[in-house]
Amino acid sequence: MITDYYDYPVVTNINLDHKAQVTFPAITICNLNRIHCLNLLTSFSTMNEQLDGIDNATAPAAYGKLAGEVNNIQNIFYNTGCNEQVRLTKLIMDNFQ
Repeated sequence: MITDYYDYPVVTNINLDHKAQVTFPAITICNLNRIHCLNLLTSFSTMNEQLDGIDNATAPAAYGKLAGEVNNIQNIFYNTGCNEQVRLTKLIMDNFQ
């Protein structure tokens, strides 16, 4: 039993289904997976810049899709505590300069 514990076995099951509509929850996120906050912030900044370059009047579908993705990333950023982690990291880095 102890050797099984220290073996660190990993089991991964992935199922992809493409459906036109899904009932909530459409996805499940495991809280044991760490989110790299700097990558999340970088993605948010990049997509937000792309959003600024799209005209909502001339390309409403593209704008709406990207705006939704930016909103999702922003929600993840705040709901996972990344905003606080990034703020504290910046504070620490500013004190070392």
